[in-house]
Amino acid sequence: MNDIVTSLHGREIGLDAQGMLVVRGGIQGVGVSAASYGAKGDGTTNDRAAIQAAINAVSAAGGGTVLLPAGTYLKPGSITALVPKSNVTLQGVPGLTIIQLDDTGINPIMRSTSGSFSNFHMRDIIFDGGRTSALYTEYGANPDIFYGENISLRNCTIRNMRTFGLGFSYCDDVLIDGCKYININRDGCYAWNTSHLRVTNSYFEGVNDDAISAHTDEATAAPLRSSITITGNQFFRCQGVKVLGPKAVVITDNVMRQMMSYGIFVADATTQGDTVGFSCLIRGNIINDVWLRQEASALNQERYYMRVQGPKRNAGGGAAAPGYNNTANGDIVDLFGTGVGNFYTSNTDNASVPGAGAFSYIIADNVLERTLPPATVIADWGYGDLEVGGQGTFTGAIPESALNNIGIRIQGHLTDAILSRNIVRTTGTRSVDFIDTTASPSTITDLAFDNVVFADNVFKDFSEAGMYWPTAGASEQRIIIRGNHFDGDPRQANANRHASNGSWQADTTPIALRMGNCAGKFVLNNTFRNVCSTTQDGGTSASTYAGNMQFCDPAAVGFSTSNKGIGNPQRGTVRFQITVEDSDPTSASYGQVSNVMLNETTAVPSTGKYVIGHVVKNSSPSLAAGKVTFGWIRLTTSSAHVDGTDWTPLVIPNT
Repeated sequence: MNDIVTSLHGREIGLDAQGMLVVRGGIQGVGVSAASYGAKGDGTTNDRAAIQAAINAVSAAGGGTVLLPAGTYLKPGSITALVPKSNVTLQGVPGLTIIQLDDTGINPIMRSTSGSFSNFHMRDIIFDGGRTSALYTEYGANPDIFYGENISLRNCTIRNMRTFGLGFSYCDDVLIDGCKYININRDGCYAWNTSHLRVTNSYFEGVNDDAISAHTDEATAAPLRSSITITGNQFFRCQGVKVLGPKAVVITDNVMRQMMSYGIFVADATTQGDTVGFSCLIRGNIINDVWLRQEASALNQERYYMRVQGPKRNAGGGAAAPGYNNTANGDIVDLFGTGVGNFYTSNTDNASVPGAGAFSYIIADNVLERTLPPATVIADWGYGDLEVGGQGTFTGAIPESALNNIGIRIQGHLTDAILSRNIVRTTGTRSVDFIDTTASPSTITDLAFDNVVFADNVFKDFSEAGMYWPTAGASEQRIIIRGNHFDGDPRQANANRHASNGSWQADTTPIALRMGNCAGKFVLNNTFRNVCSTTQDGGTSASTYAGNMQFCDPAAVGFSTSNKGIGNPQRGTVRFQITVEDSDPTSASYGQVSNVMLNETTAVPSTGKYVIGHVVKNSSPSLAAGKVTFGWIRLTTSSAHVDGTDWTPLVIPNT
């Protein structure tokens, strides 16, 4: 081998005497240098035709590698794109090979408009859109459309694009690994109607629209595209992951910081994602500091850390939606349908097509947390101004209102979902909220949320509600709320809080469970701190409460400006009990348990604070004078223990 040019991933790559690429160590097939076909890499010569000629030659020879030696390969503004061919690897030199796009017009990087190809790979190439401060006008056409299978993009950088980044449509088996998408005006990495997609270990910054978008619409021939894995990626100062029409989707172990508008968005949509969603796992992601861009040029005005949305159920002309009951005869309508079935053929924005909503989502072990204060200018956060693709440089303020956003939005119709062990902290008004549709957000269909479980989550620092339900019109659901911790105002910063002693000014917000008119919920073994009220039922009765614990220092049952910690605690029963906790932040023992109200003892309690209505069972009952003392009931809310004033026995006569 002559003229070794680099050592790459354990392989020696060089040129022979004829200028042909020679590779030792694992690459099969022929190898050529694009320089052999006239590519200059000097930053001024139009190298598109030469690179294409090298790709065509290698593919025609049965496959192999095209090397792009270190340099800047100019591809001037033109609709003419590089065309991928089967069995070709386009290989650059890490950090030194640039394909420069003259982004004065629509300039796709790579396009295959008909037919199909397979086994096309790109490695270690920087694709630069050439955006400068004078080129902020967006071009709206998609720059890259692929039709093929077994495609990969490894260790490449896509940057400075006035429109989209580099993406894929109608493909199968696509891997994007170790890549960077930086300063892109629309979607960064997009994969539409593409199956078996993996986006791993990549970095996204300054992407003005979806950093990753992976959508499935009903126009694709059934069975629709599916199977998406997005894992181990880093996102900074961009929008997040959006999957519309999700099918068998895994979004795990991603880190998202200073996110514009949202972090993770898994939903249906009337255009790009109008198909049934099912089998989604969203786990182990960290989302910090979602903020709403407020300038007129912002492309998205969403404002939540995470949104999970299922399509509305449709009977589609049948007796009921798939999987639900025909009231005329009691039969359950077939869930799966015929042929490729309802899960794959549904058009969710067409009421004449049967649709069953969304099924089987697990959202677990995620951390959704605000960590930053408001900023007079964004540079106050310590990372300078924000570059966002064709939108240019953002130097403005980020007020409190832009940071005060919803934690998790649950929308549409969703069956069999588990939200567990998530931490939702200081995100804003609501930790979790529910709506039916954006067109009719305040009225929710019966069983829109069927067997949806919230278990062992931490919902902390919310100004309005830990869990929020629209109040217009009652509806029947099947929602389990179990073992969660609600701590509404741990910073003692809510406008409804008295300035210093932990009490509340009025019986308003925050409310831990603001779920008025939501019947059919089961609220079990949750804990509550620093809320004005633990729950608001709105008059519904078809809900079950048991084993819930309130941590506070009550002076009275019901709302009182003297109650500390919880302004309107529930009366101590099997539904809600109270543990007395020092809730006055001026106290040296603030946050410590003062006493636990006994539920069972051998004698009437003589120490500790108790709340009116609390019952203590006699654990050692005996028959005396023809009667049994079952226990004692509390008559006052205080620390006094006077027989007949504070306690009275509960006596059962022996008849």
